[in-house]
Amino acid sequence: MKKIIVIPQGEQYAKYVEIGLLIDQSYAITLGEEHVHLVKVKPTTQADIYIAEQPYSFITIAVGTYGIEDLPILLKKLKSVSGYALLTKYHHVEDDYFNLAE
Repeated sequence: MKKIIVIPQGEQYAKYVEIGLLIDQSYAITLGEEHVHLVKVKPTTQADIYIAEQPYSFITIAVGTYGIEDLPILLKKLKSVSGYALLTKYHHVEDDYFNLAE
């Protein structure tokens, strides 16, 4: 996985730039202030800078303060969780996020 910078769509979100890891050519796992996000990205003209495909394409998958070294662990857990468990055990419907750290 390659370390990248992800810029949100829209000027009003420009201050929310996140550092993360490119999972494949379309998705990255990134560090928010107190969240970890899965985001669909597209490349820019600069090698290590990607832009979110949509303004609201950041999906919270873990809540808490994490470092870049924690991202592969969370990604491994995300890949191992069934769709059923993701929706029934880790999804917080009332706040509209997933928390794989539980």
